[in-house]
Amino acid sequence: MADMVAGFPTPNLSRNTSIAHGVKLFFKDETVAVSNQKWRDLGDLSDLTCTPAAEFLEHFSVHDGKNALAKRIMNSRSLTIDATLNEINGDNLRLALYGGAPDDTGTINYPFSEVLSEDAAGDTFTLSNIPVASSVVVYLEGDETALTAVTGYAINESTGVISAGSTAATIEDATKIRVDYTVALTAATKTELFGETNYHGGVQFHILNNEGGVLQIMELDDALVTPSGPMNIPVDGLQSLPITITSLVKNGLIGRSYFKTDV
Repeated sequence: MADMVAGFPTPNLSRNTSIAHGVKLFFKDETVAVSNQKWRDLGDLSDLTCTPAAEFLEHFSVHDGKNALAKRIMNSRSLTIDATLNEINGDNLRLALYGGAPDDTGTINYPFSEVLSEDAAGDTFTLSNIPVASSVVVYLEGDETALTAVTGYAINESTGVISAGSTAATIEDATKIRVDYTVALTAATKTELFGETNYHGGVQFHILNNEGGVLQIMELDDALVTPSGPMNIPVDGLQSLPITITSLVKNGLIGRSYFKTDV
């Protein structure tokens, strides 16, 4: 008779039953320049699933006249992580849109519209956003007829100060005006849509249970990161970016799992 298990060990449910209290997902993008390859926390997640998969080649023996499984060989293996990112930044948007290499020197001409009250000193109005790029349209309060630049008003584009024009039909007697204009927002992270076909690099995710005593770490040496669905942009809810991470073999290995108690 085979050896029997000696006793029935008592499970430590209070420590080992895990309700994820903290989940972090890290990615080291190796499609960018080496100087920019660093571990990056992808931020808050609303969902993360890890799915191992394998395909097997099976041989059935018919020696005794009946099919019986005699050998089973793993033919392929993979690990897939599906996650929903809730933090919207330039790097995460790049992953969600197949964006090319990030460029932090981009400039966006962004439109603004605001109603201004007269400055304390009188006869001038000051825009909230500068420097003004273009497309400045000034209206007197309650009048949808645009004033003419130079004659109707003058503007200092670097300071955003609007003052009276060169003719009598100016804003010098107005207490409020409405201004439509654009501002050049510099140092924006720019990426070309579909500038990259795939992203790959190291991946880790960390899980700490609700008791704070069990730490799980999954580490993939190399993996593909791709968008896995529509970028959800609700008007009254949380914007989210779904991605899928697929393991790749590197030096014959996929990765490893770590488990630590009493953290």
